[in-house]
Amino acid sequence: MSTAVAPVDSVTVGTENRSVGGSIPPLGTKVYPMRIADMLERYEKEILPTKKSRTDGYVTRRLRQDLFTQQDIETLKVSEIAAFRDRRVLESGPRCALYDLQMLSHCVTVAMSEWDLVLPVNPFKVVRKPKQNPARERRLSDSESQCLFQALASARNQRLLPMVRLAILTTMRKGELLNLRWPDISWRDRCAIINGKTGRRTVPLSTEALDVLRELHPLTGSFSDRKVLGMSDNAFKMAWDRLRKKHGLQDFHFHDLRHEGISRYMERGDLTPQEVMTISGHKTLAMLSRYTHLRISTLADRL
Repeated sequence: MSTAVAPVDSVTVGTENRSVGGSIPPLGTKVYPMRIADMLERYEKEILPTKKSRTDGYVTRRLRQDLFTQQDIETLKVSEIAAFRDRRVLESGPRCALYDLQMLSHCVTVAMSEWDLVLPVNPFKVVRKPKQNPARERRLSDSESQCLFQALASARNQRLLPMVRLAILTTMRKGELLNLRWPDISWRDRCAIINGKTGRRTVPLSTEALDVLRELHPLTGSFSDRKVLGMSDNAFKMAWDRLRKKHGLQDFHFHDLRHEGISRYMERGDLTPQEVMTISGHKTLAMLSRYTHLRISTLADRL
């Protein structure tokens, strides 16, 4: 005996049928409208915990507050994405604009493959990517290096000098240095275990780097769970900007010290690129090469 099945009520929105009767819709049918901001919120909860980067959460939270993400993904036009791209280039530069587009594109890709979002194509993959500026190749000249370290020696903030020395000796990023804690350092194994931009990694420490860390101990007071530098990001920014302005180093960024450290290790000649990658945390030789700027005079001396 056959059992009668009550018809499922449905409402047509555009060209799609959305079930409102409580039954399970066919695979691939979108059950609810997807606002871009809501997609990003779900992305934060389900996808970001599986990724290594610690900055992605900040990016998604910022994007969720943007007026651009308050619209439904199905009504989004490529021209609107292009306008968003151009605005972000003006606000924060081409690199940040590209990162935003990549984040949004991956979010839509996940929604199409796992969250029942039905679109003919991912619109973020169609729009033209912002043209990137040439890779920065800023190195300290001998006179600038002398000026910088003289300024650091007399700086009001006594933690700036060891921080700069560690940045060159370890090639660590600003955030990695500011978040470094004493328990992260293994004196026996001569290394620091950090949770950096690309995930957890171990940074080998030279004898000079270990000496700098020992000199920092009187400034922070103990080898407990406290941060090694004992300085907030805002305190660092104010001290660094004040020093650069006072001594005419306006064009020199703190991140340039990472370039400087990597380039110095490559110029030594006794380390392989793979060994330098272990120090810097780069995953590929291509990325390492973007940070390596050898001095012509150094190369000429070795010919």
